[in-house]
Amino acid sequence: MVEKGGPHESEPMGRNWAILARPASTVRAGEERWVVRTLGNLGIPVLKVFTGTATFEGADFMWVDPRTAVLGRGLRTNQTAIDQITSLLSEMGISTLAFDLSYGCMHFMGMLRSVDRNLAFVWPRRTPHGLVMILQEKGYQVLPLPDPDEAIANMSFNFVVMGKKIMLPAKTPEARPIMSPWGWNVFPFPWTNSGKPMVPWAE
Repeated sequence: MVEKGGPHESEPMGRNWAILARPASTVRAGEERWVVRTLGNLGIPVLKVFTGTATFEGADFMWVDPRTAVLGRGLRTNQTAIDQITSLLSEMGISTLAFDLSYGCMHFMGMLRSVDRNLAFVWPRRTPHGLVMILQEKGYQVLPLPDPDEAIANMSFNFVVMGKKIMLPAKTPEARPIMSPWGWNVFPFPWTNSGKPMVPWAE
């Protein structure tokens, strides 16, 4: 919402509320004070501020349906945070399921990307089998990432969904064809020599 990682990393959102993240990375410690200020200015209440040793980043959280959420447990989100989130959401009648991330996977979104209410892309051999089963039981079509080598080299899993538009890194010829047939307009964007995206906002 206010930081470069985007809203997924700062706070998971409900229809009219937010959970304030507590980044595990030392270089991002303290970001939450800027996020909470922006949420307050927007009139969005914060339902949860983490306590104790809890660390949590929103990229480890995904809504499956209005009454079910899944969480990734790993480098950036620990069990203490998952317990606190589970307690909060259970009071709202929302079920949570937690899955371990594979070693070296930074975030949940590094193995699973939901692009619509009934469609998700997964990274084979990273994504837990049980998670795929839950998605399918909930009516999702689950598609594998077409080329893991391309995802590693050219970051084809680092895309942004905006309605029916998808912004995808350039030099991802394997990924673009599987997205276009679903009715999205796919906009490739280049990367600078420093490894940062040059994002041309689509008309």
